[in-house]
Amino acid sequence: MPTTPTRERALELVDASPACVARHDKDAWLALFANGAVVEDPVGSAPHRKGAGRRGNPPDDELGRFWETFIAPNDIRFEVREDIVAGREVVRDVLIHTRLSTGLELAVPSHLLYELVEEAGVLRLGRLAAHWELPRMSLQALRAGGRGLVTMTRLSVRMLRIQGLAGTLGYSRGMLSGIGRPGRDAVEALASAVAARDEGALGALFVGSGVEVEHPVGGPAGSSPPARWLQSLPAGTRLCAADVTPAGWSLSFRFELAARARREHGLAFLRFDRASGRIASARFFAAEDPGGVSRVDGDLAPR
Repeated sequence: MPTTPTRERALELVDASPACVARHDKDAWLALFANGAVVEDPVGSAPHRKGAGRRGNPPDDELGRFWETFIAPNDIRFEVREDIVAGREVVRDVLIHTRLSTGLELAVPSHLLYELVEEAGVLRLGRLAAHWELPRMSLQALRAGGRGLVTMTRLSVRMLRIQGLAGTLGYSRGMLSGIGRPGRDAVEALASAVAARDEGALGALFVGSGVEVEHPVGGPAGSSPPARWLQSLPAGTRLCAADVTPAGWSLSFRFELAARARREHGLAFLRFDRASGRIASARFFAAEDPGGVSRVDGDLAPR
């Protein structure tokens, strides 16, 4: 049975990815991923899978084309603000600094979720899900004026050349669909329901029976229905959220759960049902030092 990696080993693997990106080492970066690994960057756009792609000599690969489109022409630096390790998952709160081929510089706040797998006895990346707002990034570029327009045009041309029309349209999905503003409203309603200890209001936010809240991810308590999760929180608990980031039909945010005798912070990930717009899953990754200094500034406070 595969063993759970230590925190140090998990972070060593995760750290290797931005290190390869910084030195433009494509082969080393691809080698970090298991066969069939998926990169969703951003979540909401069409994913890229290792080992899938057009036939050729040498064989093409979706993940390789992702590198050539979005990484090869740019200089990228990760500013890591917090890491949380939970078993075979690592979540990372980062600011991604990118200097594009035109010289335009962008800073994109992101919440990254890495899933680790064992392949032939070697720990590798099985999934990378990057939660950031594609519309917000595009607007940031266009606000740069002429240089921004040239940058977006060059990126579109490069994407069409490398990814083809289908790949370009798949990437554009992140601009056109997702939970968006209703997701932000749901987080605010979630905070209000926790503050009021209102099981009915809390339950109404979720799809229905069978949906559970996993808190903390990797903890001994596992997951529980929303009402039971609410009951497990100490009286007077308040949920504050910051950096709320819709990405497709998922949403992430920095959270703090605060009560008199308990204070906990970390990163939360919600997945929404497309048909109803309600929460289909909720996962709270708690920081290893829950009593430490939280960076949640309460810009979305419970009512």
